[in-house]
Amino acid sequence: MLNKGQIKVNYISSQFNNKSPDKLSWMIYYFFKIFGLAPICIKKLKFTNTNNKVLNFKKTHFDFLYIILLITMALPLSYICIQSVEEKHKTENVNSKTEHNLRLYTIIAGLSVMFIIWFSTVLNQDDAIKLLSQITTTDAGLNMYNDIYKLESSYWHIKLIFIIKFIMWIALGIFVYVIYKNIKVWIIVILPNFIIIWYIMQYGFILIMLENRFKSLNKAFIKLSKGQVQPFIIKTVRSEIYDDNDFVSDRFFVLRQAYTMYSEVCKKLSNYYSFPLLFSMGWFSCEIIYCSYYIILSFLFPDSTKSKAKLFVLFYWIIIETVPIIILTNNVTKIMNEMKATSGIVYIILAQSTVFDKIQNELNAFGLELLHKKISFSAYGIFSLDNQLLQSISGTVVTYLVILIQFQMSLKKNKS
Repeated sequence: MLNKGQIKVNYISSQFNNKSPDKLSWMIYYFFKIFGLAPICIKKLKFTNTNNKVLNFKKTHFDFLYIILLITMALPLSYICIQSVEEKHKTENVNSKTEHNLRLYTIIAGLSVMFIIWFSTVLNQDDAIKLLSQITTTDAGLNMYNDIYKLESSYWHIKLIFIIKFIMWIALGIFVYVIYKNIKVWIIVILPNFIIIWYIMQYGFILIMLENRFKSLNKAFIKLSKGQVQPFIIKTVRSEIYDDNDFVSDRFFVLRQAYTMYSEVCKKLSNYYSFPLLFSMGWFSCEIIYCSYYIILSFLFPDSTKSKAKLFVLFYWIIIETVPIIILTNNVTKIMNEMKATSGIVYIILAQSTVFDKIQNELNAFGLELLHKKISFSAYGIFSLDNQLLQSISGTVVTYLVILIQFQMSLKKNKS
């Protein structure tokens, strides 16, 4: 519904260019589906009278029941995990009470966040389908104007990140298998971390696609102004009649509507991930504090800490946990920058051109709309998800590490 008289095209594959998703794209989809993070059914269809490939997003009872089954299975496993950690602490008696409690609270927090993510995912199935449908419908409308708009694919970027991250997890599994004896406990402990991290990665992948669309829109605005607006201005000098179906007006209207639609998608996307993300970021901070605390203690008290191999695993674990946050915050910042750039492009067009009244009025209205449009990505409105989040997490981690280390050192002095 981007233009008057435009044919409504629903659920065109978000890859577009008349290409159906390749095997790796389907693998990524099923990967998220297996772990309860993609509770939708996608069916690949094909029009008989065109070459367009279409994806039909649907809600099914199977996806709902599957996530409920995951939750039901994870509950007893969570209890077993907590009991195993308690028994290990009693039998080995290696860790201090502070270290043990910190680890136990971190595990409980991770399990709680995992359940929050699954419950949120299953309860917001309809929102996920509407969000994907709005993206694909908007893309379909823009595809009809490929003379000025070309969506440069971001899928190789996503696939590359997915492959690298997947390899990192395989490497972690090998390290754990070689270094740790109690592999069963580690598998149960890692599961919540795995779910939370890939949930954040999923958010990051969608942000990459949206950032690419805003960038393509900005290029289209520039192309329209340089290649199409100027010839139109020359015609208006000769007082030619302006028509609603004029080339420039028609395409400007489409680009403006697409920008509005993608902006709405950003709001819905932020709301969709908002609540689970609030707890996820708290869990990330706890995990990084725990791992960093162990590593620092190994230098302060060499006799009471882990082997170098186990410390390497902890350091590697910090890297695995930090990567999703960097991807998320970096792409949020990129989207915000692209949206700000649109406003600048519109005013440059206004400043450089003496446009016909209707186009000028539309540009002014669009520029005013951009000034008042406030799009933000946040965790339940409490903190922003841009690059400042990294600074906030770093500050929190350093503060608590100082407190914990001072407390541990005071305990050591009292014992001595």
